[in-house]
Amino acid sequence: DYLNWHDFEFIKHVSDRDGIDVTGKDMRVWRMRGIGIFQDPNDISLVIVASGVLCAYFVTDKTLKGLRLAWLVPMAILTVGLLLTRSRGGLLTAGGAGMALLLCRFGGRTAFVGALAGLCLLPFIAGRQADISIGDGTGHARIELWREGLAEIRSADILFGIGEGMYADVAGLVAHNSYVHAYVELGLVGGTFYFGCFFFAALALYRQKDLNLELEDEQFKRFHPYLVAMLVGWCTGMLSLSRCYVVPTYMILGLSAAYINLAGMHANPRCLLVSWDRKHLFRLASASAMLFVAINVFVRVFAG
Repeated sequence: DYLNWHDFEFIKHVSDRDGIDVTGKDMRVWRMRGIGIFQDPNDISLVIVASGVLCAYFVTDKTLKGLRLAWLVPMAILTVGLLLTRSRGGLLTAGGAGMALLLCRFGGRTAFVGALAGLCLLPFIAGRQADISIGDGTGHARIELWREGLAEIRSADILFGIGEGMYADVAGLVAHNSYVHAYVELGLVGGTFYFGCFFFAALALYRQKDLNLELEDEQFKRFHPYLVAMLVGWCTGMLSLSRCYVVPTYMILGLSAAYINLAGMHANPRCLLVSWDRKHLFRLASASAMLFVAINVFVRVFAG
């Protein structure tokens, strides 16, 4: 539909502001979007990346033999789709997922080389989508949104926030950062629990690798780096997008939770990778406090 090969009347793509030209006029760009809960280009870009990681899992499945190469076709379509969303958050998601996958499968050197290659190719394949700057333009405007939101909870609202859906009322727009958005709307308590969903998922996946668990199912074990890539990619994308309350965010968390429970059951011997106890509560509170302080320091330094 976006490329005008066929007109699906129920799909309406969105025109978005993309900076200012030399004459001072707004420049517009058409961004591809989907339908239903994926009408936002940013939403569909995150799901595209997660789907691409799943395709990569099947491409590398040697048990499929030559048939596995067929998965390169949807990977190519997804890559084109990601670029057509013009989503910088989606591009960051892809970068985070790719780095995590290379790191888990091939080690730090390969991940470093892959990162350099990706940075060199970005200006040629992504154009303006790869123009990510925090000094001016959209990047700086988003940091100012974070500052205005954080200013609202330096009061009696700091524990439980200003209320769900209220960020745009105090800052004009949503935060474009899921962690800032959660801390402002849900307070330190709610924001910590939101952050904790990803903190414990990452901790459990790290422990599975660190403990070198002997899993009975080889394919289940092989899926580990791909799930890490999806989780890391999503967490990276949320740095520039407000996606606290959308279904796909909890799909990633649900997938992680299911895998973590199954990993413990398939381990030899069986074990719990994470348990909710006083020690882990302290770790969550400490990590959340460090993130909250880091966000405030970052805003103070770069908001100007």
